[in-house]
Amino acid sequence: MKSQDILLLFKMTSLHAQEENLFGQMESESNSNMVEELLKSRQINRMTAGGASCLYM
Repeated sequence: MKSQDILLLFKMTSLHAQEENLFGQMESESNSNMVEELLKSRQINRMTAGGASCLYM
């Protein structure tokens, strides 16, 4: 292999690693947002259910 080929292979490997890291970060952020939304909706449901039960007392 020529040194230029080795350098190109190294650059491609580095870019692939950066891409994998970026996808991992995006997936992690997406999961975090999903959990946050679920927790918010659960909190709203509790507040609504709590308010409704107060009306019946």
